[in-house]
Amino acid sequence: MNKRPLFDNMITTANRKGSTASGILLTDNMDGKRQLLTTQTVLRVGDNVPKYIKEGTVVEFNMETFPRERVPAKHDIGPDGFIVMPPLYEDLEGYEFMIVSPRNLLYIIEDEVE
Repeated sequence: MNKRPLFDNMITTANRKGSTASGILLTDNMDGKRQLLTTQTVLRVGDNVPKYIKEGTVVEFNMETFPRERVPAKHDIGPDGFIVMPPLYEDLEGYEFMIVSPRNLLYIIEDEVE
């Protein structure tokens, strides 16, 4: 990837859930888009990202930090729902990625040390 994030921003993968063991496609909405995984891999880092976050670091997102869009209850029965709107981007080849800040992270996943 030839994009370079600025300041404390990071570019991460935007991997989505696949299918279940029985082959059922897991979709999030009617257009067939699969739901994003909360665990992603850092592809590029800006100059001011903390030193413990490097390219290849696996991170867990705090989805509560992203904007949400309200979805009214069907026929006004029951509570309203919300859809998380993560910062998704797509390059010319159709590859999806996210540009996020370290403040969007819940934690990083480190390899176990014996």
